[in-house]
Amino acid sequence: MMNPVTTEYRNVPLTALEESKTNPRRVFDEAALKELASSIRSQGILSPLLVRPIAEHRFEIVAEARRYRAAFIAESETVPVRIVHLTDAQALEAQLIENLQRRDVHPLEEAQGFRALLMLDEPKYSIEQIAAKTGKSPSYCLQRIKLTELAAAVTEAFAKDARSAPAQTPCSLPTSRPVRVLTLVPIRLAIRPNWTAL
Repeated sequence: MMNPVTTEYRNVPLTALEESKTNPRRVFDEAALKELASSIRSQGILSPLLVRPIAEHRFEIVAEARRYRAAFIAESETVPVRIVHLTDAQALEAQLIENLQRRDVHPLEEAQGFRALLMLDEPKYSIEQIAAKTGKSPSYCLQRIKLTELAAAVTEAFAKDARSAPAQTPCSLPTSRPVRVLTLVPIRLAIRPNWTAL
């Protein structure tokens, strides 16, 4: 996916970096970030952040946004990076795969990443291609993508607690229109069997 000829390693100022808007990871544990920041203060950043150039002396973080945030807390002036020239599709694919490797990945973050790949204009991805790229089955990807079709109120509650919210949503969540019962069915199918495996 990545051409090694275009790869470069260097230290860059923290101010030259910006987070990617397509990163499927939206929630970062503050306590864990502070713990990582403490480690960075004493040992530095041992593995470089994956970035791509977006302007002269400006880079977008493709992977390891968590380390970037921790370095900011640690008041680091520079961070080691691996600079790779990636297309939008390649960057999104790298972000999705990195996110899938997390043990605590939230099903909604995963689902949004799958849908983002599916909605790309170029190149076009099929469910089968997404499954092959991420090491998942096509049915797994389809179940996750269904989570992006939930009503807004359901999605909000589910984002807070993926394990308990689905059972509560029909009676406890306000919504501007009735939530279809069939819409809630995929939640348990998509989450329960796979949560611990992630």
